[in-house]
Amino acid sequence: MKYESVFVMKPDLLVNNRDELINKIVHIIEQSNGTINNIQKLGKRKLAYCIKKLHEGYYIQLQFNGNNKTVSLIEKFCKVNDSIIRFITIQDIPKHKLQPDTNINNKNKINKND
Repeated sequence: MKYESVFVMKPDLLVNNRDELINKIVHIIEQSNGTINNIQKLGKRKLAYCIKKLHEGYYIQLQFNGNNKTVSLIEKFCKVNDSIIRFITIQDIPKHKLQPDTNINNKNKINKND
């Protein structure tokens, strides 16, 4: 399955430490038979609200193929690592597999007989 993760790291990390964290995450994915599709370093950005007394974070976006075990290993790694202040992983579902909810349209229609 395809997944996309975004990691927010402490902004004061050295480039070497940041790259080392990314390499560890890539290693976790490859060890669980996953593959990396894309890594984007989005850079420092201002946070919407203060997290652990930090006002900025360094954002990394990672797209990969893997399974549930891969996701749980990445999340476990991020939880114990103090340099990662936030993270999220979502399953990338192709648009053609998404089905619109037909119940919403039925609720919004006005009955002309009333």
